[in-house]
Amino acid sequence: MAYQETDYTRQNKADTRNALLRAGHKLLAKKGFSAISIAGVAQQAGMATGNVYRYFKNKSALVVALFERATQYEIEAVFDSVNALAPAEIQLRTLLTAFAQRANANPVLSYALLAEPVTPELEAARQTYKATWAGKFQQVIQQGIQQQVFVEQPVQVAAVAIVAVMADSLILPDPYARLTEQHIEHLVNFCLRALLTGDPQ
Repeated sequence: MAYQETDYTRQNKADTRNALLRAGHKLLAKKGFSAISIAGVAQQAGMATGNVYRYFKNKSALVVALFERATQYEIEAVFDSVNALAPAEIQLRTLLTAFAQRANANPVLSYALLAEPVTPELEAARQTYKATWAGKFQQVIQQGIQQQVFVEQPVQVAAVAIVAVMADSLILPDPYARLTEQHIEHLVNFCLRALLTGDPQ
């Protein structure tokens, strides 16, 4: 009779995989992707190195999983902060401010997710991450054009440009440095001025 995985076994595997990802995230948030290794994650999780290979076939698979976990959390945290019924200008200001504040709260993690030199596989995941942000900005920009508060313009181009401005402006030469709240406000207003028919509120 063929072995059939039980609900308990499946849950145990999921719990172990999540424990490895949590351990990897701690290393990632402290030192970036350069600090990630199979042995290091295993040690952080209190497991044998061989256990990691049961869930991730190699380091590349591990770091991509860590990236996807971290970015999904960031996306959900920021998107959940937005009232979809609010005027487009308020929605976009909220999105941009939350994006910047979360990045500023952990500059090492932000550098890892947005700018750290990485493998081609991880860079592909990074481009997908940026495209997700651009897609959300595109929706709000389109609303703003319909509400006649944003200038008529190609929404996809505008959304991609805003992602680029935000990502580049949030990365400082010192990976442990943080922006001031005034700097963040200026950055958000800069992006809004590129879209608004009038001055930012």
